[in-house]
Amino acid sequence: MPVPRRSLQGEWSSHSLFILALAGASIGFGNLWRFPELVVAHGGGAFLLLYMICLLLLSIPLLLAEILIGRGAHQAPVQAYRGLSRVHGGHPQWALAGGIAILGAILLLSVLSVVAGWALGYLFRMLGGALERMDVVDAMALFQGISGDVERSLAWQMMFLAMVMAVVMRGLSLGIEPFVRVGVPMLLLGMIALLVLVMGLPESGAALRQVFAADVGQLDGDAVRAALRHGFFSLALGVGVAGAYGAYLSDRVPLVASTVLVVVLDTLVALAAAVVVVTLLAAGNIGMQSGTGLMFETLPMVLSGLAGGSYMAVLLFTVLALAALTTGIALMEPVVAWLVERGRVRRPAATLLTGVMVWVLGVIGVYSVAGQGWYPLAAMPGFGTATMFDLLNQLATLIVLPLAALAAVVFVGWAIPRESVLFGLGWRESRLFGPCYFVLRFVAPLLLLAVLLDGLGLIGNAGGE
Repeated sequence: MPVPRRSLQGEWSSHSLFILALAGASIGFGNLWRFPELVVAHGGGAFLLLYMICLLLLSIPLLLAEILIGRGAHQAPVQAYRGLSRVHGGHPQWALAGGIAILGAILLLSVLSVVAGWALGYLFRMLGGALERMDVVDAMALFQGISGDVERSLAWQMMFLAMVMAVVMRGLSLGIEPFVRVGVPMLLLGMIALLVLVMGLPESGAALRQVFAADVGQLDGDAVRAALRHGFFSLALGVGVAGAYGAYLSDRVPLVASTVLVVVLDTLVALAAAVVVVTLLAAGNIGMQSGTGLMFETLPMVLSGLAGGSYMAVLLFTVLALAALTTGIALMEPVVAWLVERGRVRRPAATLLTGVMVWVLGVIGVYSVAGQGWYPLAAMPGFGTATMFDLLNQLATLIVLPLAALAAVVFVGWAIPRESVLFGLGWRESRLFGPCYFVLRFVAPLLLLAVLLDGLGLIGNAGGE
């Protein structure tokens, strides 16, 4: 069965827009509220070197595999697996791998919609000049005023989803490309502006040493697990995003260079975020933190006490909001494309249906965070006692995403002939391809299996990004 030579959804008008879109999708909250603590806790520059190795052995091969599947079929994940399986004599049940990716995208977007709603709420409050000198109690009250108020939290979540749907509903050329052309450069410029501002603080020198000075003595098994997990989760892998965006990519575009550029952009933003966060925490004389507490309580408290802190707060939550939007659009697109390519619904209806599914799951998350029901759950192996919001997040990040990613590298490494992989990469046969192909077939699957087992608590302690 021949596969389409061009996606029904259209084609990227330029190579650079594809790179920006995929980079924007990968720049998520984890880079801003998780990566800084990992760097400082595990030896600074030594951890960065370990992280780079994990990117080479896990993230880049997986990203290439997902793009190869999408571009090889020029279809959404489920149809792509099914079509390529038929072409190469594989089992039709490979389509289930695409279904797992679609499920992961829906779950992850439902979780993201809740947190992104908080970020939008904070951005509007910062724009309104609400940032005043505050202590710990004030900072906690500010966050509780949004996350603990069901009506407000639902309103912001719905606003976020409406913005995402408005872009996705218009398709690639009229919606996604115009947003990427403006939104991703604004995101990158906002991060640069934040970095420039914090470099003017007296604590910036010590922060740079914390982030980049190598302390090899802090490298241990925990550091390896942390580098592997963040290398996987930081690039929005396993949810069909790279495959869906790759389906719109011309066959003439070289994949290896594009993938490396995406990883470089994501890593540079993560490094900038590490310097910004470590500097601000040092300015507030506060120890390293991570997660929602860092972003929605600690950093606003620190910024409220700095000269020009209100402007930095607006920049910070603008970056957060843009990161959420670029990721949210990328997560919704493979689901919508799958529904459209099944031939039963048009794009506006597919977008509305996807938005409703995500909204319903998000509502459950909002109520559980606010303590209004569906909590706590009974202890589960690898999960512990959690709210429904935690369960949705952990189900996506600990199980669904690693399974979908593992299926992608195994499919490309073992179900597609070597010659087809070489041709799909647009790479001539060389001595370098052999070692890279070995990493794709053997090393990356083993590392992904380790990520899966680690997330389930079978290696070290479980925990989502």
